[in-house]
Amino acid sequence: MSIIDVLSSNESFSDLISILQKSDLIDYVNTLENVTFLAPINSAFANHDIKRGSKMSMDELNRFIIDEPIFRDYINGISILSTLNNQGSPFLEGFQIPILLDHHIEPDENGELIKEVYFIENANVISNDTYLSTIDSIVLTIDDLLIDPKESICTYFLNSLNRNTGNEHFKLFSSLLISDNSCQYYQFSNTTILLPSDNSLHLTPVERKYLLNIRGLNDKSLLLSNFILPGIIGGNLYNKTIETTNMNNEVLEISSSELGDELIINNEIHSSASNYLLSDGIIHYFNHPIYNYSTNDNFPVFTPRKYLIGLQYEEFVDEIDFRQLSSLIDDNSINQTILVSNDYYQITENLQNRIKYHFIEGNDSINLTNTNYKLLTSKLCYNEDGEKFCQKIKLEKSSSDPDKLLLNSNIEILNKQPYIIGNSSIYILDDDITIPNKLQIALASELTGHSKSIEFFKKFGLLKSLSKGNDEVYTIFFPSSKLWNGLDLVLDYLLKNDNSLKLILENFIIKGSLIYHDFDDVNKTCTTYSDNEIIISKIDDDVENDITVLQIDDKTFEISFDDEILYSNGVVHPINDNLIYPDNIEITTSDLLNIQDSNEFLNILDKLNLSSYIHDNSYSIMLPTTKSLFQENITHLLSDIKYLENFAKLHILPPGSLNDIINCYNENGTSTLIPTLLNNTHLTCRQLESGDMMLSITEGSKNEIRILRKGLTIPETEVLSGILLIDRPINPIWLNKSNNKLYLHLPLFSIFLGILIGALFVILLVTFFLLTFDTSKNNKGFNGGNNNNDDNIRIVNVNEATPLLNDNMIDEDDDFGDTFDAEEDNNYNEHFNEQFDNLDEYNKQNDNNKSTSLNSGKSLRTELNNARVPKIKKYNTFDSNYSTNALAEPIDMKFNQV
Repeated sequence: MSIIDVLSSNESFSDLISILQKSDLIDYVNTLENVTFLAPINSAFANHDIKRGSKMSMDELNRFIIDEPIFRDYINGISILSTLNNQGSPFLEGFQIPILLDHHIEPDENGELIKEVYFIENANVISNDTYLSTIDSIVLTIDDLLIDPKESICTYFLNSLNRNTGNEHFKLFSSLLISDNSCQYYQFSNTTILLPSDNSLHLTPVERKYLLNIRGLNDKSLLLSNFILPGIIGGNLYNKTIETTNMNNEVLEISSSELGDELIINNEIHSSASNYLLSDGIIHYFNHPIYNYSTNDNFPVFTPRKYLIGLQYEEFVDEIDFRQLSSLIDDNSINQTILVSNDYYQITENLQNRIKYHFIEGNDSINLTNTNYKLLTSKLCYNEDGEKFCQKIKLEKSSSDPDKLLLNSNIEILNKQPYIIGNSSIYILDDDITIPNKLQIALASELTGHSKSIEFFKKFGLLKSLSKGNDEVYTIFFPSSKLWNGLDLVLDYLLKNDNSLKLILENFIIKGSLIYHDFDDVNKTCTTYSDNEIIISKIDDDVENDITVLQIDDKTFEISFDDEILYSNGVVHPINDNLIYPDNIEITTSDLLNIQDSNEFLNILDKLNLSSYIHDNSYSIMLPTTKSLFQENITHLLSDIKYLENFAKLHILPPGSLNDIINCYNENGTSTLIPTLLNNTHLTCRQLESGDMMLSITEGSKNEIRILRKGLTIPETEVLSGILLIDRPINPIWLNKSNNKLYLHLPLFSIFLGILIGALFVILLVTFFLLTFDTSKNNKGFNGGNNNNDDNIRIVNVNEATPLLNDNMIDEDDDFGDTFDAEEDNNYNEHFNEQFDNLDEYNKQNDNNKSTSLNSGKSLRTELNNARVPKIKKYNTFDSNYSTNALAEPIDMKFNQV
């Protein structure tokens, strides 16, 4: 009998016979031998709406034909056999599609009766096998069609991404296998897949992305090869252990349990599901790791490089390679933190140093558990005289949001938890972190209120020389403009003496040593830019306010994390406390006087032999300007030596007096008596709400002077000395407490000028009377005005209506001492001389002829009366522009008052 005979003898196979006839496959079936023919009954076709007489291809029929005779009693558990369909693989020609048979005994639904279960894939075997001995073949009756075509390995994994695989999630392996056409490239076929679940692979999202990247192709292949075995291995291995190798040539021991329902790897790892057949392979699912990935050499070793690729920073990796810094991202043993910008691909023109600035020493550096800030040490390093200087990065918590971490004050760290690989941690930044700028740019972008220091540093080329990018490193203490302005008159001196100013600037620059806010040394000897040695010590700190107090020589300074500025060659500390003066600079009282308007004052001291006091730096000078001296009529030409001596000594302060003036009030809040060089004469200070300082003679009147500016000698000592620029001189006449009188001491020139004016005035007055009254009497009294011998003191009466300080009393355009307007003076002299000539002629005629007409005398008198009297110039006591707030009371003056 043939297979067709068996089928034809049973009405249950009529539909199958009809299909075989319609498909011209009767003869093909008759030629079969040594096979097992799976014959579906008529209901199988009806269940799938396949009509009698439909066609079937030979390949479709071959899926129902096993390539060997199988007696049902020989099947125990699950067996994997092959069909005659040899179109199973897209890569291997003639590969036969596998088929699964399962025959076992199990309890019934009640758990009591034993029933036999025999099915072939999705169809039940519903009758005993029929053996055809002549052709050594078996016919098995099944109740369903094996019509679902099996997928190939590559097709299955491609479709698995859209397939529900349950809670285990077996999609990661699928994505790796199909990415970059790997499955087709390696032509996976006739293989057994040990399919790991997503969780069992223990791959982080970054590692997954790396393996999916074209740069991770080799590592992906290495990973996949661990789970791919040659051949179809599955089903019941009948208590046998099969030894095989995976595609990495690693030996595996495979056994089965539960009659082939479960596959066991190395007698330890059990599959969660097994025996899923494909057209060219078989899949076994594992929820637990099959290998120890950390010790298995056949698994990829992830490095910072691979993580950076997984984070999609290939440009950053390429830049590192181009700068020959590959070891920084290929060595897992390096303890480091890597910083990479979220938009690094936009950054261009990166240099090697800039790349190194993205690497920080230590993998736990970004950790602020016990503080709000700290300095990080980058791998951008230079050798400075054998010591390595590594550029710093500032890390701090954001003041607006403590959960945010900032680098260099404005770069935010996006991931609170780092990506950790080996001993490296990787942080992503919202912007690229760049090397600190050169000094000039760093100062301009981060400092305000320091324009004077910037101007001075630029003047001597220090900004450029300190930013050359060489291996020299510097710590710069950068004074605020407020400190420079506080020098006052000393700054005037420095601006006119470049060498001194440059020495001071260079003393702010520490060469070869970096002093940061966490400086903790005591008595550290450092070298300044001008090769002077200074000693720096930490003397205190205020952790709460982030302040470290340093002492440099005898001056104290406060530095802090917030204020320090990192720049390309070191660090800058803005300072607002003190200025540091080098030992080799000295600015004396004499130096300060020489750059001020002090000629007339120095002439007075020379005349009195008091010049030695300006060369003794323990004494201080209160300096009125020459203009104010002239306005007060105090010059070295005065003949009153006693007056000049008192004046000079009132303006010379003995040691300690300047301290009292600057401090003004003692601890009890009372004004301090400030001694002067004049015996038993003191000054009293008064501070205005505006901050201005007023001085008056304690033992004299209440007249006050204002301190306009000050300058202290350098080096500074506890006993201060220097000069005070005052708005007007202290007049010795103020020693007289009569506050309603003002004494004017005139120089010799003023005395002679006064005598001349007085004589002319008397002559004119006598002439007027001579012409008005008796001519003979006029002749006798005409010359009386020439005997005026007033003393050298002139009194000017003033009152509130005509104040002493009235600016209209002086013509600012005239030179001092000019009594007449020049043009008026010349016109007057010509006219006056003409009248004198007429008067002489008149007198002669009067002597010769006593009967001269009275009318003629009246005519001459009228002409004389019409003659212009020269204007006499008056001088203010002092320039009101210098002392608008001075309390000067109106003073009565009298002639001939000494």
